[in-house]
Amino acid sequence: MAVNSKPPTLCTDLLRSIEKAIAMVIYVSFAARHQPKKQRWSSRIIHTLARDLVLVASGIRTACLVDCVCMAPSDAQGLLLALRGIHRYIFDIRAICLQDDLFFINRAEFFRELAIDTASDWKSRLCIDVTPQCNVSDPSIVPVPKALKARIDSLCFALMSSRENIANLQVDHASLVPMAGLLLNYPVLYCHLSPSNMKNLLASKPIYVYEVSIVLDSIKLVIAQFSAPKALHHMPLVRARCLIKTKKWASACDVSEKTLDIVSL
Repeated sequence: MAVNSKPPTLCTDLLRSIEKAIAMVIYVSFAARHQPKKQRWSSRIIHTLARDLVLVASGIRTACLVDCVCMAPSDAQGLLLALRGIHRYIFDIRAICLQDDLFFINRAEFFRELAIDTASDWKSRLCIDVTPQCNVSDPSIVPVPKALKARIDSLCFALMSSRENIANLQVDHASLVPMAGLLLNYPVLYCHLSPSNMKNLLASKPIYVYEVSIVLDSIKLVIAQFSAPKALHHMPLVRARCLIKTKKWASACDVSEKTLDIVSL
């Protein structure tokens, strides 16, 4: 994998400014709700969220899932309002509520990646149907379902038309996993062509886990982690698409094999 001759750096001033904005918004929010101090966010949580936002704002990541803490949509909206005057990169960040999950997304980067997908007829993504079927023991590669494309159209409309910094996207359970993968710019999207059967074929099957990392200021950061079934790994498509989606910034792409009794999508 090609490595940029001049590696990107984490903008310390922007990071500190975002940390201060997060601390202020959360302090005001918790005070308004009369939350006890012991329930307020630690400096580690604030740093993790601020670092993810810097990576999204700079385009190193298309989006991030807020999984380090439970963040209320109102706090996400307040944070983006507070960040507007800090840096021009922040202007295109939006918050997306996908069911119970909260994402921060770089709108310009997302539309750029989506334009590449549509222009190439989705050849830079691998859509895998994991629905259990009779006489079928392994997942299969399928075209991007029409239902998923309709959900993507709804997302684009929400991102373009909303006057707020946050958009709420209600999708059926079958579209939840591939939509999250699309937001995070994963080259592999798991889907269920039969929404009535939400079990998956990945349990107790070997999978390859891709971990894409970048070195910023001598610190290794994981910017993406996704999987692909080993049964499909003989196809050069899997790794090729991984490289296409990650080579812009990644300094390493490690692959490990795992077999899990239960695989949550």
